[in-house]
Amino acid sequence: MKTFDQLSLSPEQQEAIKKIHDEERVETEPLGRQIHDIKKEMFKEWASEPLDEKKIIALQERAHALKGQLEILHIESRVDMLAVLTAEQRAQLALLKAEHRTSGKGKRKRFGKKKGHGRGYSQGMSVDPSLDSRSHF
Repeated sequence: MKTFDQLSLSPEQQEAIKKIHDEERVETEPLGRQIHDIKKEMFKEWASEPLDEKKIIALQERAHALKGQLEILHIESRVDMLAVLTAEQRAQLALLKAEHRTSGKGKRKRFGKKKGHGRGYSQGMSVDPSLDSRSHF
């Protein structure tokens, strides 16, 4: 959304993009909560004795399917947002994104290089705590 702010959008375009973004959030939040709940359940399963491999695999498959649904919703929203732009604005957006990538601003920080990182999945934590490569001492 921040990149769209640099495109000199008309008030109508701003409203249309905000509406698309808000609708996406309404559709994706429940999926995100479901994924979170599945991951919590997976942690419990990894700690249980005896391990239920079939249940863990089923949970992973459910999480993976939900992530796929999230990606589809993101793509649909992006396509809808791009349809609101003029050809010139789409070209300007492509240029802004290319500049962002080459400037290093679009690069994600590697885990461990920034203090205060949480212990989420996006930082490389395995759903199996025993496979987590970081020290627990």
